[in-house]
Amino acid sequence: QSTKEAWRRLLDEARRELPDATVRTWLEPAVPIALDDDRLIVGAPDQFAVEWNEQKHSSVLARAAERVFGRPTAVVFRVQEDRQQRPQMDFFVAPRSSVGAAIDRTAGPTTPLNERYTFQMFVIGKSNELAAAAAHAVAEAPGKTYNPLFIYGAT
Repeated sequence: QSTKEAWRRLLDEARRELPDATVRTWLEPAVPIALDDDRLIVGAPDQFAVEWNEQKHSSVLARAAERVFGRPTAVVFRVQEDRQQRPQMDFFVAPRSSVGAAIDRTAGPTTPLNERYTFQMFVIGKSNELAAAAAHAVAEAPGKTYNPLFIYGAT
């Protein structure tokens, strides 16, 4: 069977344990790269998706892979640099501008941070771990995929 067919069958099997929205959001954007005897290598759109899939879905995917392939098969995620895999995220990435090239990047921020709103003071729980991870990703790489970041919730 082809690598793409193997990945499609694995996703179908994973749907037995995962909500459809989870599969659509986190697993369908991934692209199968290679399949050998004991592992399936899958390309994810970015490092955040790689880490999220490994932390949240590895056990489900391992069980699904064993059912699909009839033997233990590891599902390994790697970053795939191809922007076509997640073109909707390009909306959130500002194009590089030559206008900003003259800005002095060595100068510190003119507005001091409020100590109450730092990562050290933020309490992370099950209800906000996704938002916290996205915020950390933005803080570590300003101007990249998740920037600007808008978080909206009922509370």
